[in-house]
Amino acid sequence: MNKKIFLSIVVVVFVVAIGAIFYYFVPPVKYWRQNPISFEECKEANGRVWHTNRVWCEFRGQTFEEKSLKIGAVEDVDVQSPHPYPNGSGIKSLVWSQTVTHAGATFLHLHFARLEVKGEIKTPTIFQTVDYGPCEPTSQNKQPAEQKPGEVSVGQLTAPKQCGLVQEKKQFTPQEILDNNYVSGDFVVIRDKQSRALGVLVEKPLADGWFRTYETNSVIVELYADTLANDYGVAIDKYSRGFTDEERARANQETTDKYLQDCKEQGIPPEKCSIPK
Repeated sequence: MNKKIFLSIVVVVFVVAIGAIFYYFVPPVKYWRQNPISFEECKEANGRVWHTNRVWCEFRGQTFEEKSLKIGAVEDVDVQSPHPYPNGSGIKSLVWSQTVTHAGATFLHLHFARLEVKGEIKTPTIFQTVDYGPCEPTSQNKQPAEQKPGEVSVGQLTAPKQCGLVQEKKQFTPQEILDNNYVSGDFVVIRDKQSRALGVLVEKPLADGWFRTYETNSVIVELYADTLANDYGVAIDKYSRGFTDEERARANQETTDKYLQDCKEQGIPPEKCSIPK
């Protein structure tokens, strides 16, 4: 092998090595002077991800937890109203109900495979005055040229925030919709164990069927109908729910065990293994 070929090989190996070092050990430019603030940003900054299930990420001595893996689980369920559901005996008659419960869960989040009822929600347009507190600039360097009602300048890099007395369109609660007869025809009501209305539905909640999260372990799904034409009804095929205390403790212990195993494989003694709290 002549000297020129040898030097070319050395240069190629050197360039590849430098590239690998930059790819694996040097974070993107945006993280040269700032640290990540979340698990996702930690991964983006080429932080070290611990465990095969990628629960923790470490960057410059800071650790970030991928919380979405520890919140809860999705459960399959078969909650079905009659298809089609029957007519009611009056204007607003309860024709079907079923309770969804998961003992010990910290929240429930229902998924509707289908929700087809012939109803309508009509709320009046009402504006109310909301007091967001005094309009005082928080930046000493930037003073607003003109103070406008409803907003205050808080510096060049901060978006204006609400302040003072602001007129806003009233958002009615589910209970107010029921109490004031703002819903007509057929509709679904979600209630808690105390029979308080958490939601009033006349159509599928979202394009993907998920409705809002309830901070409870039990909800009642009710279907109301009038004496006129009806429709398919309700089909709930799954729900997500928060871990019970026992499940959360078990998940935390499994995470700790895996973290200690990682330290052991690297020759780090248990007392020096930095386990995130």
